Amino acid sequence: MVVCQRKAGKLAGGGLVVGQYPTQAEGERRSGDLHLFGHDRRHEGCGRQPFLGRHQRQGETTYNRYDKVGWGSPIRRNAYVADARWYSNTPNLVVSVKGEEATELIPKIEQAIQSYPYSKPGAYRIWPGPNSNTFVAHVLRSVPELGAVLPPDAVGRDYLPEGRLFSIDADGLDMHATLYGLLGISAGARSGLEVHFMGLVAGVDVLHPAVKIPALGRFGV
Repeated sequence: MVVCQRKAGKLAGGGLVVGQYPTQAEGERRSGDLHLFGHDRRHEGCGRQPFLGRHQRQGETTYNRYDKVGWGSPIRRNAYVADARWYSNTPNLVVSVKGEEATELIPKIEQAIQSYPYSKPGAYRIWPGPNSNTFVAHVLRSVPELGAVLPPDAVGRDYLPEGRLFSIDADGLDMHATLYGLLGISAGARSGLEVHFMGLVAGVDVLHPAVKIPALGRFGV
């Protein structure tokens, strides 16, 4: 499975891709693949547009990709090629889960996609959310086994679905408190310690040493 981010000016959008494919050497099919992508560093910024990567179950021959966009029906399935660029921007691999572990996570990811409350036409607001970063962040929080959070410059990721002011990830290791994505704090094993204000995020990550600088992103391991 893959979670990707892509950029196009000031727009944001999101989605997902999950699946298996033959190895180049032997042509054998893996039981499943999960990958998390992001833009190359030079494309980072407020206009990041994530898509919930690609996923494929055992025995399937193609990936399934899910995107959230700001027009028409917000959640799109296989509207684009799995690794397609977004306005010429190339995705960059962030995390990868393979084999049986990926196969076990795929149903949880699809369940999280189905539970996203902003899937109707008109259920999109570029700032402070809910936008495509909100969609991807919802899935990552619902499936903490992925072990990933969106980067600090992914505007809209801190907006909690259904206007909630407080949320704890499914495994209890990260907590988030926010005033509709405008002002808040996140803390935990994956988030480190973050403070966000009007879409800007500052923070530190101790377990994976890094600093998070407003408008610039994450710098570290």
